[in-house]
Amino acid sequence: MRRMTSSVAVNILNLVPVFGVLGAVVINKETLRLAQVLGGVVIVAGVALGLVERRTVVEKAAVPEPSPVTDLSRLEPSGPSGQPSPATARSDETPVTGNPH
Repeated sequence: MRRMTSSVAVNILNLVPVFGVLGAVVINKETLRLAQVLGGVVIVAGVALGLVERRTVVEKAAVPEPSPVTDLSRLEPSGPSGQPSPATARSDETPVTGNPH
């Protein structure tokens, strides 16, 4: 219990009414009504969804992020002079026009 986070503990506490009704049926021989059964199904489904979602969030946090893509603008094709062609020149560079010699 000490390793359980508070959000998981609160989610599991939602099961208290379900076990209360089950105990009343088993011990006191109470009869179940349709509304009680449907309520129990909704509670159990909600708890299950909360635990599954919590588990996937934790697993995603444990997976390391892929390394960022390198700057591909430096890998663009260059013109005959070795300089980037005007079509592929970056915005912070002056395009090369004509013969540089």
